[in-house]
Amino acid sequence: MEKLEHRVDPHLVALELGLEQTEYDPAEFDGAVYLSRQFGAVVLILPSGRLIPIEFTDIAKAKSALEQLQEELNGLGREK
Repeated sequence: MEKLEHRVDPHLVALELGLEQTEYDPAEFDGAVYLSRQFGAVVLILPSGRLIPIEFTDIAKAKSALEQLQEELNGLGREK
């Protein structure tokens, strides 16, 4: 598990990462679900900024997916 330095809006996360790889339904779950085809991982992205890999083929790929997400989401929706 990793944590961004700021909170994020799951709706903005879905738009930033692409709707074809992201599921967001606030009636079902308050976070976004990211389906990384590149790393073969599924990562929950919570509004608090937590990134939680829940399905992955190996730990190294999960870590790579988390690192990529941190870079992509670093400046997204920073709150003051």
